[in-house]
Amino acid sequence: MSAQPPVQIAPAASPSALKHWITRHPVLAYLILAYAVCWVIFLVPLLSKEGISLLSYNIPTVLPFVLLASVVGLTGSAFTVTAVVDGRVGLRALASRYVRWRVGIQWYLLAFFGLPLVAILGLCVGYGFAPFQALPHQLPAVLSYVIQVVLAAALVNLWEETGWTGFMFTRLQPHYGALVASILVAVCFGGIHFPLLFVTGAVTTGRLSPSLFFLALLELLVLGSVPVRVLAAWLYNNVKGSLLLLGLFHAALDTTTGAVLLPQLVPGGGTYAQVFGAFAVAAVLLVLLTRGRLSYRPIPDLQPVPTAS
Repeated sequence: MSAQPPVQIAPAASPSALKHWITRHPVLAYLILAYAVCWVIFLVPLLSKEGISLLSYNIPTVLPFVLLASVVGLTGSAFTVTAVVDGRVGLRALASRYVRWRVGIQWYLLAFFGLPLVAILGLCVGYGFAPFQALPHQLPAVLSYVIQVVLAAALVNLWEETGWTGFMFTRLQPHYGALVASILVAVCFGGIHFPLLFVTGAVTTGRLSPSLFFLALLELLVLGSVPVRVLAAWLYNNVKGSLLLLGLFHAALDTTTGAVLLPQLVPGGGTYAQVFGAFAVAAVLLVLLTRGRLSYRPIPDLQPVPTAS
């Protein structure tokens, strides 16, 4: 009886091989890590009674899970991949974008009030000048809006933008241009919220009807994401890569489309189509006026850190 040849076991991927792959594909590595972490976190509300009711527990609000996903899933993944690819130099470059605040006051005003203004203009299509006429009588609502923008930026949106803009968009823009990079970020930005489509009070206010699923998915990935990511890219390119301003802009988006300001100006706050339609028009105008560049100029400290060969 002849001896059997020894079974050959393929060696596991070495740390150096994994690092080499991450260095060659940093954006893909970021997306894999960010999606994995965020979706594991979103499993808690998804399985609850407010989600698909697979388990019999309630969650009072989805906000803590969104906060955890933003800090650990998005910011954590951005810094992890940056550390592997660019080392300490890259980490310092990414962190420095938090403290870039010396930009013109007009950019702060735009970050705070640009989206509400565009939304109100969109509401004027159906309500005439009534939203503008009601605005002077709603100063408490305006003050509440400003406070909520600051709080939301500090708790959630600054950390979201660390991943989407500070890491992903910054790496894609030099290779694909501002417009294509914005669209790529928009689809990934919308897609990471996919599990929350099935959680009441997260992306939707109530249970999502099966008949509206594909429309909701289209809104999540394209209609509701692409216009705002185009606007965010233009702002980012004009504020010297300030994540502080991007965090405020993102918070203004969430607060504008929430229940703080617009319901005080028109009955019910208008419709999703009116508000995001206005954002889309503004994005198209910016693309046309900037010839698709969205004010992008190659600036050394807004480029990915060169990786030593």
